[in-house]
Amino acid sequence: MFRPTKILHYLNWMQQRGFSDQQVLANTGISADKLNDKHYLIDSWQTQQVIANLRHLTQDEALGFTISESVRFSDLGIMGYALMSARTMREFTELWHTYSHHLVGNMVHPQIWQQDGCWGVTFHETVPLGETLTFCMEEIFTVGKVVAEAATNTPFVFSHLELDYPPPSHEQRYREIMNCPVSFNAGITRVTITQPTLDTPIQHNDDELYALCLQHCQQVMQQIIRDRPLAAKVRQLFLHSQGELPSLESVADQLHISSRTLRRRLQAEGVNFQALINQFRADLAKQYMTQTNLSNQEIGFLLGYQDAKAFSKAFKNWTSQTISSFRQSLGG
Repeated sequence: MFRPTKILHYLNWMQQRGFSDQQVLANTGISADKLNDKHYLIDSWQTQQVIANLRHLTQDEALGFTISESVRFSDLGIMGYALMSARTMREFTELWHTYSHHLVGNMVHPQIWQQDGCWGVTFHETVPLGETLTFCMEEIFTVGKVVAEAATNTPFVFSHLELDYPPPSHEQRYREIMNCPVSFNAGITRVTITQPTLDTPIQHNDDELYALCLQHCQQVMQQIIRDRPLAAKVRQLFLHSQGELPSLESVADQLHISSRTLRRRLQAEGVNFQALINQFRADLAKQYMTQTNLSNQEIGFLLGYQDAKAFSKAFKNWTSQTISSFRQSLGG
């Protein structure tokens, strides 16, 4: 789980274009009135649903680029101030690597490397992103480029961009923004950078402010990891599972507690294990309906149902809503 820093930026950007918070946050379970609460956290599924809503509302296939072009340091919260006060691009990238998931909500993890007079970033999904991956990559390229150029007062020069997905309909936009050769279906997601170097100084470096911001970033991340509810940790294991969801016993083993303790602690949080499974399946079903053209039967099969009627009945039990009414609410 992580802070909803990016969600606040999305809401502000969409408000300026006439869309309401309710439209952007539809079917996510995110409370708009809690977004400024420093203890309020959201998860990867909720963020993916917000992104699906953004794309549906704007009909902008290149939205990841578009929504990020005007980003400012202040839109990144405390991490933005830490980035701005770092000493070099090396510290800048180390901050991004360490804190961008928990403090900003990035769902692709950056791995920094250096070789033969250039450096670059290899990206890995923190959870399976499906059709959301293109938005996330377009966003992280644009945000990284905008804030790093502002921090160093040096234009970025990319030598190659490799992407582990097929070319989208707006593939020319990649070449225009990155101004370098772009390879799709590359089997890896990686960008190679020749300028600025990792030793390039940050223009407005402030050692005292950097130390304070870094300390605060560390404290916030530790608090998020330490204090997130057990239910959220269970859900995170669901997100990382391949195929069939893990059993209660398997989850307890992965959390290094007994099954009895897991039941008791979930009960203390007002939930039970089966309810978490049902909610996760409901969220996953909604995600498939929102982001893919899969039929009800195909979605049911992916969720472990051999019969479409059984899936339809389960969906109504989970959500108190029929599949057809949910699809109608999406405009489909």
